[in-house]
Amino acid sequence: MPLPDGLRENRGMVPAQETCWTLIHAAAAGSAAARADFTRRYLPVARAYFGARWARSPLIAELDDAVQETFLDCFREGGALGRAESGRRGGFRAFFFGVLRHTALQAETRKAREMERSDGESFHPERLESDDETLSRVLDRAWAKAVVREAAELQASRAKAAGPEAEKRADLLRLRFQEGLPVRRRA
Repeated sequence: MPLPDGLRENRGMVPAQETCWTLIHAAAAGSAAARADFTRRYLPVARAYFGARWARSPLIAELDDAVQETFLDCFREGGALGRAESGRRGGFRAFFFGVLRHTALQAETRKAREMERSDGESFHPERLESDDETLSRVLDRAWAKAVVREAAELQASRAKAAGPEAEKRADLLRLRFQEGLPVRRRA
């Protein structure tokens, strides 16, 4: 079967690292489309991280603000994405984990100061259960879900371009792996 226009011999599969860094550099440069795509890809990851970190603390109410602050930091001139380096150890996942952790620490410090100034009630961010290994696993799961979601979207769009038979195959995969229907139910 001939390949659609623009697809390379490897069926258009650009290495994930190359795609990721292309997107990151474009978002850092101010591309609105790249920033929207970056946000769509990494927002669930950020929400999962803050949700796990603050699940049993007063800071859970600050989750949306922390997510917003993370993306503002990524996109501002001289911000986090501008400092991201493709050759950095651990890749972008480790870099983004550091950005999230930095935002969390800032929010925790701010909350501690607010509570000390208010009614004397104190908040101790150092007492939060912030086991970095556990948070890293939460981030890994959210990261994997984002990658799988992106792959499913790409597969669906390529199937649509390839025609009805390809769409049926993609739909079967979606029913099995997204809806969780067993093979015998799909038959």
